[in-house]
Amino acid sequence: MSFRAKLIFLVVLANLLLCGVVWQLITGAQSIKKQVQLFVPAVSYLQGISAVNSAITRQTKEIIDYLILHDELDRSEFISLSVDLEKYFQLWRQSAVQQQALGVEGEGDDLALVDKTYTVYQDWYRSMLAVFALTDKGNWGKAQKRFQEDLSAKLEMQLHPAIDAALNDGLIEVEDAYHGLLLAVGLIPWGAENNAILLEKIHTSMNFLIGGNQINASVNTQFSMLVDYLLHNDEKSLQRFYRSQVMGDEALAFWFQIAEKKALLGTDLARTAPLKLANIERTYQRFLQQAASAIALKKSGQTNAALALIVRHDDQLISDFHSSTSQAVKEGAESLISRVTAFRMTGIMLLVIFLAVSSLLSIRMVRDMLFSLSTLNSGMTAIRSGDLAHRILLKKNDVMGKLAQTFNSMMDSLLQTQTSLERLTTELEQRVEDRTTQLASANEDLEAFNAMVSHDLRSPLTAISGYSQLLLLKHEENSPEEIRNNLGKIISASGAMARIVSSLEALSQASHRQLSLEPVDLGAMSAKILDQLSATLPQRKVEITINPAPDAIGDRDLVEIVLTNLLGNAWKYTGKTAAAKIEFGAQTQATKQLWYIRDNGAGFDMGNADQLFKTFGRLHSKIDFVGTGIGLSTVQRIIHRHGGEIWADSKEGQGATFYFHFGQELLNS
Repeated sequence: MSFRAKLIFLVVLANLLLCGVVWQLITGAQSIKKQVQLFVPAVSYLQGISAVNSAITRQTKEIIDYLILHDELDRSEFISLSVDLEKYFQLWRQSAVQQQALGVEGEGDDLALVDKTYTVYQDWYRSMLAVFALTDKGNWGKAQKRFQEDLSAKLEMQLHPAIDAALNDGLIEVEDAYHGLLLAVGLIPWGAENNAILLEKIHTSMNFLIGGNQINASVNTQFSMLVDYLLHNDEKSLQRFYRSQVMGDEALAFWFQIAEKKALLGTDLARTAPLKLANIERTYQRFLQQAASAIALKKSGQTNAALALIVRHDDQLISDFHSSTSQAVKEGAESLISRVTAFRMTGIMLLVIFLAVSSLLSIRMVRDMLFSLSTLNSGMTAIRSGDLAHRILLKKNDVMGKLAQTFNSMMDSLLQTQTSLERLTTELEQRVEDRTTQLASANEDLEAFNAMVSHDLRSPLTAISGYSQLLLLKHEENSPEEIRNNLGKIISASGAMARIVSSLEALSQASHRQLSLEPVDLGAMSAKILDQLSATLPQRKVEITINPAPDAIGDRDLVEIVLTNLLGNAWKYTGKTAAAKIEFGAQTQATKQLWYIRDNGAGFDMGNADQLFKTFGRLHSKIDFVGTGIGLSTVQRIIHRHGGEIWADSKEGQGATFYFHFGQELLNS
């Protein structure tokens, strides 16, 4: 794709992105509306559950009142509450149906829970009517027993757990709906401050409703546990009563905080809520005082007096706030929908105008950029063809104009650099030619020196050694001992000099000989060399180990020089070891094939290892071990010519191990 096509593509893509932003904002506004629609039935769902919970607790109290006082008003209030409960159950169920229609997950289970709870309630309601009938007939004992049985079997074991589970589910759904609403509102960039204030008001009203539900549930639990304790003398119920009292105190404190916040935000009910809360707190404190007195009477054995005392607590502890808090949340949601609708239309118009202006400006900018790019491309094409003197004529004050000026300056510098490079290249070529001539001359001198060492020195050394041996043989019996000793020293020195000459020849051969590569069986070659060494001193007892090893690829003659030197050193440096051992083997290290030669001879200090492979370098005295000091240098040079490496590991007095390889490219795979 050409740069022109890419630029047009980017402009089109930018406009598509702007269109996408407009569409996203439109869908965001619709999402807010949907989230509000989810929020309202979630609040109604919570309202219905809380109202059912409160009404059943009040019905329980009316039955206790009737059992103790036999007041017909208590029966009437019980039946009246059953009518209200039908409405509350209907509100609970309709809210679940609405949520299911809106696609909320799990509402099928919620509907099943509503129906199951309603069925259990109807069963309990009919049983309580039978309790009223038994009381009217004077069978107070049977009535009380049946009430206690149904209180445990139906109310505490079935109704209250189901209602508590639904209440927790309702609180979660309200929180989820609010968070969804909060995320949706974040998609609208305009009117954010007003939306945030409105959401804060809704959240405060929601918390106010939750706080009312919490204190309501706490009081219902306290009343149920208190009744259970008074009827059954169950200490566990008493402990649950005290725990619920702590939760009730915390819920009431939370409710007061929310009420203060509502007052600061100026929400609905802000004026009346503090007064109602104060009345509810006084009623709640009276209930706690009566409960404490009833518990004291129960502990003193006065059960009937305790039951009579608790019937006096206020029936309207929480219920006044259900309708008011729910109305506040609904009004806030409706206000949010209207506000979002207005902002949505304003934002869409602004974005459409912005999109049109941006498109026109981008088209003009693209046209100018394409012209500049075409001019730049023509200039670069000329320069690419080799015309470094070409200059780009683009007189503009924008980025493209500055780019053209920079490019022209760069071409000026490049032209100067090219001229300098050509001059330096000529000089460098002349220097290389001179150095090559000098190096060739030095190599010729070195070869001449090696030839002189090999031929001119070897003959005099042979003559000196030979004549000295003849003199020693001819006058061996008649010559003084001093003369014989001196002749022996001359013969020994001549032999040492001859060995040095041979070593220098080997070193020269290792450096200049043309390599002839072939597979070499290092194990067999090592065994042959060690056999030759053993034949020179058959009286020595050396434990020799030749381990299986792969072939190497190398120059056979040079590889033999390597093994001869390394094995010769092992033979030499184990000469003073009682139980001498020499081992040849191979091992793999990473991707490299290594060979090694190990001995248990004199060894050396690794601190002096840097002198090991230097020419004429020695780590032991000539008195202890004879040698020329050239062997390991020759070995290293041969290994390097094969693209490999050699190194050693040793401890003084414990032997040495030499490792080497011939280069990755020379391995026999």
